[in-house]
Amino acid sequence: MIILIILSLLLGGYSLYLIKKHKEDTHTNFILFGIDLDELKKKTLYLSSELDNKIKSSEESLLEKLKETNNQNQIDNSIKHEQLISNEFKKLRSDINKDLNDIVESVKNIKVF
Repeated sequence: MIILIILSLLLGGYSLYLIKKHKEDTHTNFILFGIDLDELKKKTLYLSSELDNKIKSSEESLLEKLKETNNQNQIDNSIKHEQLISNEFKKLRSDINKDLNDIVESVKNIKVF
């Protein structure tokens, strides 16, 4: 029983040693390949902030263009609406004038008894 406890403690300690060694080897391998983890983190943060800035500026530019397009569309719609109303009134006036002329002609043709 005591042997099992000793073996489990030895295996646990050896496992911790291997985990620690693996972390050091990984860091050493990065340094061997010319990559410093701290430098890599700095570059990653820098690139991330640059990407965020580009996205924000693109969003702002797109939003400004959409606002301009919306304003122009509202102006165009207003102009078209006025033209449509004007044309409808012209047509209505023409129809009323025709009807009035017809009424005047009818009244002229009426014979008084």
